[in-house]
Amino acid sequence: MREDPRCPHCTEKVSATARWCMHCGRDFDAPVDAAHGRSPGSSAAADIETAMESGDFSGILVSFEEHDSGPLLVGIALGVVALFTLPFASPDGVTLWYLLAVVGIGYVAADADSVDAALDRGAKALAVTPFLLVFVRILLSGFLTVSVVSLIAPTVYAALVLFAHRAIARR
Repeated sequence: MREDPRCPHCTEKVSATARWCMHCGRDFDAPVDAAHGRSPGSSAAADIETAMESGDFSGILVSFEEHDSGPLLVGIALGVVALFTLPFASPDGVTLWYLLAVVGIGYVAADADSVDAALDRGAKALAVTPFLLVFVRILLSGFLTVSVVSLIAPTVYAALVLFAHRAIARR
């Protein structure tokens, strides 16, 4: 019998013979072994896939933490997020710099020692990047092409990124 079995979705304590979690209501094949962090016989990749299919964000992060390449996976995920969201907060005319920034955000996150550090570093890089792109735009075109109003989108973007990071960090 396992010591301290946990739900694979919400990580709350459950019975060793439970087939569903009384905390989150989700079904599972077997409780998670707290010593190893996952169900017996399951792989980290399968755990990530299961968590993604169920939309369980906390389970995705737990699976990333258990995976040997967790920070790299976080870096890739943040790079994809940056690829699709940064254009909304970036000025026109900096496309090459925007693409370099996407790669940089992924690298900064992937270079961390842990998943939590990768999330922390990546979120900060993602929040500051629109401001750096505005600065690049100023360097390329001069101060007259950028107005104070053009700082609204980067400010809102940074606030949303930092709010999301804080919500994720509390999990």
